[in-house]
Formats: sequence, structure tokens, C-alpha cells
Amino acid sequence: MKQKNNSFSHKLLRSCLAFTLVPILIFLLVYFCIFGGTNRKNLQAEFDAEVKMLTMQVNDLFSNMSFISLELLNRSDFFSSIKQLYYNSADPQSVTENYNKVASSMVNYAYFQDTFEIIYLDANGYYYNTAIGRNSYALQCITEEEFSALTWPDEADDAGGAAVLLDLGDNQMQNGDGPMLSLVRSISAPTVRIGFLIVQVPVEKRDYLFSPLTENGAEFGIFSESGAVLYCSEGFPRLSGQDTLEFQNKSGKRYVAGNGEQYMVSVWQEEETGVFTAALYPSYLLTQSLLSNMLPGLLVAALLLALTAVWIVFFSKQFSQPLLNLTDTIRETTLDNLKQPRQLDLSNASDEVLYLHNAYLEMRERLNTMVHEKMELLTLQAEQRYRFLQYQINPHFMYNTLNMIGIMGMEAGEMKICQSCQMLAKLLRYSLRDYRERTTFREEIDTIHTYLDLMKIRFEHKIFYVVNYDEELNPYQIPRFTLQPFVENIFEHAFNPEHKVITVLIQARVDQDQWRISISDDGCGIAPEDIERLRTSIDRYFENEYDHDRINDVYDGIGMKNTIARLHVFFHGQFSYEISNDETGGCLISLRGALMGEDKK
Repeated sequence: MKQKNNSFSHKLLRSCLAFTLVPILIFLLVYFCIFGGTNRKNLQAEFDAEVKMLTMQVNDLFSNMSFISLELLNRSDFFSSIKQLYYNSADPQSVTENYNKVASSMVNYAYFQDTFEIIYLDANGYYYNTAIGRNSYALQCITEEEFSALTWPDEADDAGGAAVLLDLGDNQMQNGDGPMLSLVRSISAPTVRIGFLIVQVPVEKRDYLFSPLTENGAEFGIFSESGAVLYCSEGFPRLSGQDTLEFQNKSGKRYVAGNGEQYMVSVWQEEETGVFTAALYPSYLLTQSLLSNMLPGLLVAALLLALTAVWIVFFSKQFSQPLLNLTDTIRETTLDNLKQPRQLDLSNASDEVLYLHNAYLEMRERLNTMVHEKMELLTLQAEQRYRFLQYQINPHFMYNTLNMIGIMGMEAGEMKICQSCQMLAKLLRYSLRDYRERTTFREEIDTIHTYLDLMKIRFEHKIFYVVNYDEELNPYQIPRFTLQPFVENIFEHAFNPEHKVITVLIQARVDQDQWRISISDDGCGIAPEDIERLRTSIDRYFENEYDHDRINDVYDGIGMKNTIARLHVFFHGQFSYEISNDETGGCLISLRGALMGEDKK
């Protein structure tokens, strides 16, 4: 998986572009809201004007058609002929004469209105169309079945002789197959319907009226006042009568067709005829128009964003190049060239880079010093390791020598010498172990027993000792060679001319989840100033908080001070001590610490 580039240049570019996008987006939002809203209103106003113009032209067309039908009816020869035709239909001779009069009157009028088709349909299904019979008076007829299937005659009758705009649909009366705009008058004499006068105009002959809308991709429909569909363009949604009436109130609103297509709506109605025109402009064309008008604003925003990106890249390069050079220098730094840093051109560097460069130079100096110190330390450690290996040879020589002396004493009958050598070898072996190793209270008590037995051989009747040990302490741990320095102190300070015989008492027990050891004697005690000096020395050593890493600093001695320090470190600070002279004489040392073993960590 490709990792994301996280360099300073890319970070700065992403951050600045993010901050730049905010005002640009705000600018575009305001631009779209203000300019887009204004542009949409302008487009809506232009759309409404075109629809209004179309409605007025259609209204004028229907007014002309209504005038033609009314003027033709007002001709006495025409109206009298159709009445005679209806009432004298039983006489074939009379029917022919009257029919010829009707056709003649219609043809004479049609010569002056050749763009219109004028049709007379009588009550029996006979009709005459001026566009079909201009050169002859051929009588046409609709079958009785077809005539009874027509729905529009009832609508014409309901108008009471007024001109009605209707969609007659495809029928054999019209000339041609194209859509027609039709106006119908029902003719009565006086209360009986005797026929219909129809004035039609082919839509294709009035195509120039609709071209301003259709050329821009709009769809339109022409409806009567009652909501009847007079004509619709091919893509206009088909509406029922009730839907059409509701559609009249959608001007300036959005309309969603059944197929999900969205449109901008414009509706206009003429009060004179009640005819209204509804036009739909597809939303995607509206969006394209808005975007094309807003293209200059988008280009300005894109140009601003591109200039910002170029400036950011240039600025980041100026800032990051010295940093990259410094990085290369750091990467090439080795022990061989630690003293000779490469010279960098930092004339154009920022204060931060200069500060980093100076810190790098200081670090080189420190590293150079530390390397020399480390080399010296490694040399000393190698020498000490050699000495330690050499020193390990000496204990074996001591053990062998003591054993040989013990055997010689036993052969000479001096059992004290033999015992002394054996006990001294045991103590020597125990003392030469690493002080960092742990031991148990049991092993420590056994060792102090051995030490006291050895001292008993030396001082004989001048020393007595008692060890009271709680077996509960057996599994718990304590540092090696803890008690011996305190007991040894007794033999160094307890004897004087007044105290030639002393008794040593050692007590070890468990006291409230802690171990407690007291070491006392009935000798002369320790001088108070020595006790105070010892306490001051120990307190000064631990004047700071306990640090477990300091254990190495206190494991290099076995005196009382070092032993107390080791106990303090070993038990993680959960240790206390007390050194004092007893009122009855002698020295009393009390040690207390936390229990530590396999179940007490």
C-alpha cells in the first residue's frame, strides 16, 4: 500500500489549500446564490415573456377563427341554406340545391381565408370541408356509428351556440394527418341542433408561433378555460382535466413529471377567451444555462486556487531546501567526520532552521566528548574485568590453604585449629559471593551462627551469644552478608577494661507483616558522636528520593553505612533502622523492613 506523502511541502500545500478553499467556496456560494438567483429570475422572466407572447398570439388566432365562424353564420344565404337543408331533407332535389348553396357560400368565403379549413357538419353526419372540396361540392359523410362515437358535439351543445375550443382528434373530416387547432359552434334553429360550424388551422402552418419555445428545448401545451387539451407538444406530459386546472397555479414553480423529469413552469392565461398556455423548461437545460452564465466566476476561482498552489509550492521550497540540506548533513555524519561538519549555505534559511543547525553543531560537540569518555570507560572496564578474572584465582588458593591448615591441625590433635579453618573457609566462601545476589533469612542466620562460633573459639569465655529466630522468616529474602557487619561492630567497640565479658543477643521475628531484627550487647556501647556522625552520613546519602538505579553505588562496601544503604535499596525504601546505646549499657541496633519473597514481591 502506497504511503501518504507527509513532507513539509505536502503538509503546507494541503493545509493552505484547505484554508484557501474555504473563502473560495464562500465566494462561489455567495456568487451562486446572488448571481444564480438573479440569473434564474431573469431566465424565468424571459420564459414568462415568451409564454405570454405565445398565449396572446394563440388568443388572436382563436379570435380570428371565432370571427370567421360568426361572420359566416351572419350571412343570410348560408344560414338560410343550412336551415332549409335540415328541414327539407326529405326532398332530394331540395337537399341538393340547399347543399350547393351552403358549399358555395363557404367556398367563396374560404378564398379569402385560405389558411383555415372551414367545415360544416349537419345533424345527420354529412359534412363539407372547404380544403377538400374547394374545386367541387362533393358531399362527404360520417357513418352513423362514427358520428355517435364523437364526444365533442355534447361539449359544443353545452356552450349554447358560443364558440368552443376543442380537440377533435384525428378524424376523416380534416384535410391531412397533422394536428389541428379547432373552434366549434353548435348551430340551432331555434332550439333544435341542425349542425356544427368548425374552423380549423393546421399546427404546421402556425409553427412559427411555437418555434421560440421549441428551439430552446421547452415543451408546451394549449388548454381551454375548462382544462381541455387543445394541443400539446410531443414531449409535454399528458394531463387529465383536473390536473390541468391545478397546473394553472404552478407558474414560477417546479414541476416533477411522472418519469421523474423536473421542469421550470410558466403559465399564462388570456381573460378574453380563457385560453391558457403552459410551458415546461427542463431543469437540466436550466442548470446548463446557469452554469454557462456562471463560468466566468468558476474560472476566476480556479485561477485563484492555481495561483495559491503555485505560491505555496514556491514558498515551501524556499523554506524546506535548507532543512533538506541539513538533513543530508545529519545523515552523512559518522565517527570519522564528527569533528568536521560540512559547510552549509544557510543564507536564505529561516531562524528556525538556523536554530536547528546550531543545535546540531552543539550535539556533535557533545557526541564527540561522549565518544571519548565512552572509549575511556570501556578501556577501564576491560582493565577491571581482567583484574576481576585474576582475583578469582585467589579464593581457590585461600580455600585450599585453609583446608590444608585444618588437616594439619587435626593431624596434630588441635581440633580448634581444624574447626576454625573450616568455619573461616565457610565464611570466606559466603562473603565472596556477589552482594547483589539474594539469600534467605535462614541462610543468613546460619552464617551469623558460624561467625559467632568462630568468635567464640577466639574469645572463649569472654563472649556469650543467644540467637532467637522465628522460623516463619525462613522463605523470605534478604541481601547477603547483612548481619555480619553489625555483629562485627560489637567485637570492635564493646570490649574495654570495664567490660571484659559481653553477651550478644540476636532476635529475628515477624512483626505485623514486616520482619524485625535486633542486635544488642551489654558492652561499653558506641560513642554518641560516632552514632551521630553515622546517622548524618546515612541521611545525607539518602537526602534525595529513593532511586533503584543507585543500587550499584552502594554495593561496593560491607560496612554498617553501606549495609544500611543496601537494605534501603533492596527493599525499595520500605526499610528503617535505629542505632542507640541502651540505658543499662551496650549498643542496640534495630532493623525493620517489608517481607519479600516468592509471595511478597
